[in-house]
Amino acid sequence: MLIFQQSGRLGNQIFQYAALRQLCRSEDELILLGFSELQSVFTGIKAKIINGNSPRWERAIYYRIYRFMSFLAQKKIVTTIKESNECPEIILNFGISKKIFFAEKAYFQSELFFQRETIDILKLKPELLSFAQQLLLNLTQGRTPIFVHIRRGDYLAWRTKSHPAVLPASYYQNCINIICAKIRDPFFVFVSDDPFYVKDVFGDLENAYISYGSSIEDFAVMTQCKGGILSASSFAWWAAYLVRMRQPDSFFLAPKYWIDHRLNSWFPSFIESSFLDYIDVYK
Repeated sequence: MLIFQQSGRLGNQIFQYAALRQLCRSEDELILLGFSELQSVFTGIKAKIINGNSPRWERAIYYRIYRFMSFLAQKKIVTTIKESNECPEIILNFGISKKIFFAEKAYFQSELFFQRETIDILKLKPELLSFAQQLLLNLTQGRTPIFVHIRRGDYLAWRTKSHPAVLPASYYQNCINIICAKIRDPFFVFVSDDPFYVKDVFGDLENAYISYGSSIEDFAVMTQCKGGILSASSFAWWAAYLVRMRQPDSFFLAPKYWIDHRLNSWFPSFIESSFLDYIDVYK
């Protein structure tokens, strides 16, 4: 048995699920606490998920188990799982029991933590897939859909106010120019947690659409595009990854150094990925 409590939203949840499912043996039960967004988007999840959708008695039991497991982990009775700071690998600190695992807070943000086969069985829920495909069919009319993910919100002041993760509009405009030169007849689908900002900055762009949908609907639409311009977000990373699984010739641009693009240092440390083309944000 392996038990883990979510950290973060959909993109983080997919990374956590993928890494932990990869780690589990076939006979191991994976128990995930939270993960409501993962559950809302995908079928094919090989884990027991406990959250607000579960019966109250079941939630009470499993959260007590989690707290007890945390105590046992501190006493080195059960085996603990943690993420290495030195390289993209998972460290097992074996306790007295080698069949019960407790995963500490971790994000596992690297494609090296899992195999594609672990993700292949995840499928968008039919209603989300149908919504996304129909929307793009109506919008694009034969043009090539390219998502543009603009994250603002907490990124305006995180990781620090002096070096926030938010990307300048010039980065997106540069990427749009690259896409227009490379891809015939692109149609840009803007997805953001601040669509009114997008309208102010990119509202005059031809062949474009600004989404005002839910984050789950936006994610589904992004996965059905044929390329994308990414923010430094695990949400956008996973949308691009799922497109690339289905369309090996798809094309994606992402900020070099990811979240720490202002410091010229990769963060998270192992997020650099084989299927993304990286753009220097300030050149």
